[in-house]
Amino acid sequence: MPNLRDIRKRIESSININKITSTMEKIATARMTRMVERMEASRAYTASLFDMAEDLYLTALQEDRQQQFCTLTRRKKIQTAGIIFITSDQGLCAGFNVALNQELAVLEEKLQNAEIKLRYYAVGKKTIRYLKRRKVSAEYCLTGLNDRFTYEEIQDLRNHLAQDIKLGKIDEMYMVYTHYLSGGNYKVISEPLSPCKILSKRIQGQKFPRVKPIICHPTLSELIKDFMPAIIFNRLYQAILESMVCEHIARRTAMRQATDAADDMIDELRSLYNTTRQGKITREVNEMMGTVIALQRD
Repeated sequence: MPNLRDIRKRIESSININKITSTMEKIATARMTRMVERMEASRAYTASLFDMAEDLYLTALQEDRQQQFCTLTRRKKIQTAGIIFITSDQGLCAGFNVALNQELAVLEEKLQNAEIKLRYYAVGKKTIRYLKRRKVSAEYCLTGLNDRFTYEEIQDLRNHLAQDIKLGKIDEMYMVYTHYLSGGNYKVISEPLSPCKILSKRIQGQKFPRVKPIICHPTLSELIKDFMPAIIFNRLYQAILESMVCEHIARRTAMRQATDAADDMIDELRSLYNTTRQGKITREVNEMMGTVIALQRD
């Protein structure tokens, strides 16, 4: 028979857990709502950048100079690839980081089969811990970002990437992150950092690609050289932003499930407590009645 005191302690512990998880769910919801607004604004800005990039890309195609779009993040002969792996700083977000680890493993297998060496750039403490468990070193680590992070906080990462590309340490860049879909939905994806493939798909999807006569000053090459780092950096910022939104979605879902589980546990423990208490009372009454009957016989 369970002890009533132990059951009461378990009920109190479950109530405390319920309060904590409920509060964490509300915090995650508030942060997610605030970051979704930032993300939507950033997506609008990104869309405008890609419209400009598409016009430049079409102009480069006409002049047979589209290769300039890719030289900053992708070379003709790829020997070493850099992977920007974006996870969370904190836990309590269910299988959020596990899904990212699985996607990274798929990308690694694909690149290693092509005999491409890998260099890692970590964003998030969970990335660092995961790479350490595998005894893999990261070229650069970025941690401590909160839901109010700015461009300046990821400037060092951008500079480090640009320096490694310029020195020839990496020939192509990939990102592994979570892409926000809608509401509470997201998916884990891995894709090249270079926007060349995206621009090619956009142009191929148009029946009549728009071609605007663009007069470039001073030259198209210099304009691409100045414009491409901006769009690449914006893609990196957008990926980190969306990953943090999805992290809060995952944490909100996990805390909601934990709260529901605590509610179920409290109901079960209270039912057990009442049953145990009633059984104890019944047993004591039976003992008293037995004593009375024994005294009457005497």
